[in-house]
Amino acid sequence: MVKPSDIDFHHYHLRELPILLVARGGNAALLARELAAVCLRLRGSDNAYSYRPQAFTIEIVAGTEADTVIELSLADWQALVAGEKLGPALFEFRGANNMFIDDGDYFNRWQLVIAAMYHGQ
Repeated sequence: MVKPSDIDFHHYHLRELPILLVARGGNAALLARELAAVCLRLRGSDNAYSYRPQAFTIEIVAGTEADTVIELSLADWQALVAGEKLGPALFEFRGANNMFIDDGDYFNRWQLVIAAMYHGQ
């Protein structure tokens, strides 16, 4: 079992998530239809990836090229990937001191997409 602290932000976005999206991208894209891109950025760094809905998948792009930026700590992002923060638990991040949200409505809708991308839910 992989510990959350072992999950590397860049490796996950460049290697693991693209493989997961081969199987899950269609469902995630369906959930993301009509949503603008969202960016996950690690607090206190320039490390960021944008998730851009496409017809049959979610495109992963390095950088902050998105309408909504969600900033969170590495530990919180790792917990999200590890499945420790799923579904309604994502709402715990809203307004918390450890996250900046430009547009909470997109995050509310994107939480389902992120769960589908990361965990096939």
